[in-house]
Amino acid sequence: ELWRVFVHFKVFVTFPEESNMSEVVLLLCSSTAITVRTFIGQILALVPCVGRQFHEYKLYLQPTGKGEARIELVQDRTLRSYKFGEVENTLTFRVHTSHALCSGSDIADSSGRIFLVIKAPKLNISKTLKFEPSASIADVIQGFVRKVNIQNPRNRVFRLYVEGSSEPLHPLMKLKATSIGMMESLVLMEEAVATMPQRKGLKLSLPQIMKGGSHTGDKPTGDFSSSLELFGASLSSLKMAPDKRTGLLVPEFLLRLEQGLRESQAFMSPDIFVADCEDARELERLVKHLSPFGETDLPPPMFFLESRTGPEDSRFGVPTGITVLRQWLFHLPNRLLQSLSLPQLEYVCQNDAENCEEIFSYLPNQVNATFTWLLNFLVQVGSYSHINQMTSRNLASMISPCLHGSSQRSEGKGGFSLELESAEGNSEVRQTAVAIARLIDFRLYGKNP
Repeated sequence: ELWRVFVHFKVFVTFPEESNMSEVVLLLCSSTAITVRTFIGQILALVPCVGRQFHEYKLYLQPTGKGEARIELVQDRTLRSYKFGEVENTLTFRVHTSHALCSGSDIADSSGRIFLVIKAPKLNISKTLKFEPSASIADVIQGFVRKVNIQNPRNRVFRLYVEGSSEPLHPLMKLKATSIGMMESLVLMEEAVATMPQRKGLKLSLPQIMKGGSHTGDKPTGDFSSSLELFGASLSSLKMAPDKRTGLLVPEFLLRLEQGLRESQAFMSPDIFVADCEDARELERLVKHLSPFGETDLPPPMFFLESRTGPEDSRFGVPTGITVLRQWLFHLPNRLLQSLSLPQLEYVCQNDAENCEEIFSYLPNQVNATFTWLLNFLVQVGSYSHINQMTSRNLASMISPCLHGSSQRSEGKGGFSLELESAEGNSEVRQTAVAIARLIDFRLYGKNP
């Protein structure tokens, strides 16, 4: 019954004289079951300029009779713990200390956190949440989704906009690197994920990473930098390490790459699996950092919106990590699913989702372990499809040409280039894409998604 008790308030918002700001009057109707802190959040949502320029304020109940003192409302108490009239109650919301909040490290309040008003118009929900300045836009989206207990939608993506702006905020952008201020209103929109077209290749820029010479045969030869010997190396030539999730031995550089992408929140980036890195020096720098053939004392690489080049730097652009993975998969002497025939792939695609796992029984042990790692990696990326747009179908279309099919060689100035055969032109690659999508869906959503 207490939740059904609502009280009307007239709130006078007053500012210090030095601020030269006029008094604001609000008329509110609120449940007495909420706390004073939540009620203050409602006031701040209606007067955003308060949160952006001030960080200390108090709420008082004005006396109804002569000689009565005003009462300061304690933020941890509920409204029903105070005596209010049935018609209208007068409150004073007094701002005490001014605090300019502009950008960078100055956007946080005295507790070091930023309060943001997140609105979801289609869901008719608005929440005031607090975040560390180091939090990313993806953290804000995830925080709101968890707070209101929204189920991550399939084939839908959440985008966050500054209210009044038509440009979405990039998920990897940090709050402290934006101009977002205290109590800024952000709008969460749910939109359909576009199906990414089959690209005729991931164009592998071999002429850029090779140092001259014409080449014959399936595997490029020539004067490669030692760091780029990874591309074309067999599984048995790489340093192996156990995957903690499965206990299976996989190339250690894959585990280091995965750890760096996960800790950098790169799985939430819309750039992942979309943009390619065409800078040969950047690729070489990352391969050297990953040390695929031996021991290394270097920490896992970190990934950002833009790479920070430098001989001692461990920061890279997000597309660089995925380009290294796809280049390596493509240049394997025997691609991971090359041993699977078209009938075997069709069997996986035509049976129940649970039977998709039967694909592993057809693979050699070392290939089995590496493909298991790759599938778990894709599932991690796909679990953030509501942020990065990487649905199972989009992921499959991006990775399947690296797992099956043949390469197309085109001669050009300075050497030759290889393009991945698109799934549209190769039935094995097309069936591989369907199988990969079903495997990801099964692991994300359960039986027969």
